[in-house]
Amino acid sequence: MFKIFAAFIGVAALALGGAVLLLIWITSMTPIQDTDESIPAGDPPTAEEWIDMGAVLFAVGEVDAVYGAEWSSSDQSRPGTPWDVSDFPDDIWIHTPVIVDLAGPPVLIRPEMFEELETNPPEVDLLLALRGGEIGDDRYTVIDGQNRDFATGEQVALVLGVKDNDLDDPELIGTAHGTGWEFLGRYEIEDETAIIQWGDETVEYSLPDLVAEFRDASE
Repeated sequence: MFKIFAAFIGVAALALGGAVLLLIWITSMTPIQDTDESIPAGDPPTAEEWIDMGAVLFAVGEVDAVYGAEWSSSDQSRPGTPWDVSDFPDDIWIHTPVIVDLAGPPVLIRPEMFEELETNPPEVDLLLALRGGEIGDDRYTVIDGQNRDFATGEQVALVLGVKDNDLDDPELIGTAHGTGWEFLGRYEIEDETAIIQWGDETVEYSLPDLVAEFRDASE
C-alpha cells in the first residue's frame, strides 16, 4: 500500500512539474509589450527648462547609423522573468542605439558631470540610447509627443541626459555599441531652422539663436 501511495505521489509530482515547465514556456513565449506615455502640454521647453529636466549636453549633427533594437539588460538578453508579461521589469526596457556625427563641439551644460561619469565629452560623434523599439514580437513604445523616428542622413539637434535623468548618481546607458546618452529632446534641422514637434504643435527656431540660448543658459 505504501509503495502504491509513493508511486502516486511521484506521478503527481512529475505531472505538476511538467505543468509548471509548460506554464513557464508558454509565458516566456508571450510577447512583452509596454507603453510609456506622457503627452506634453504647453510650449516646448526653453533651454533653462531643459536643464531643469536634467539636460547634460546639447549637440547638433547628422544621423550616421540607426542600429537594431536591443534589450537594456547587461548582455542584451530578454528578461528572464516570464511570470508577469504585462509589463517590463523596472530596470529593463528596449532601446535603439543611434550614432550621430557631430557638426561641432556640443554645448556642455553640466561640464562637471563628465568627471563623475569618468568619460570625456564627445568630439566626433555620440551614441544615443533611444528608448523604444521592437525585438521579434516584443515591443516597447514611448509616446511623449515628440518625433522619435531617426533615419540616417537627418540633421538634428539633440538635448541629452544621463540614465533615468538621475543627476545624483549619473550613469550612461550600456548598449552593444558602447555607452549611450538618454534622449530628452530633438529638433530637426532644415537650413538654419530648428524644428521641434511638441504634442500637437510644431515650433520653429533659428538654429544659431537656439545654440546661443543653450550656451547662455549653461554658463
